[in-house]
Amino acid sequence: MCRGNTFKRKFPLMIMVEDGPALSLGLTCKYCARCEFIIAHSHELEAELCTAFEKIAPAKTGNDYHVVGVMDKKVWKKGLKAGSPSGNAMDAVIFFKQYLTLEFSPGGWGYRGDQ
Repeated sequence: MCRGNTFKRKFPLMIMVEDGPALSLGLTCKYCARCEFIIAHSHELEAELCTAFEKIAPAKTGNDYHVVGVMDKKVWKKGLKAGSPSGNAMDAVIFFKQYLTLEFSPGGWGYRGDQ
């Protein structure tokens, strides 16, 4: 929103899948430190979700999903080593305050509104 430069950073996104398990997925996104704004491209996220669900729940592939927040990196890394996060993973999630949808038009990227 500030039109400043963004840079790439890996975030452990917490994703809730309709009729499926919650999933913590590490995804490299664009990030604006000044606005604390994370930009995740839907096609990249959906490709990673398909790959993950082929292994853990093939019947849930293609279900609707919602990215609810970012998991604490320390808890996420411990979960990667142990195979699953210890305790309640949702306690380690920082929930997003606002969702925006950005779309590309021939004039450039633009803000579509609150979601």
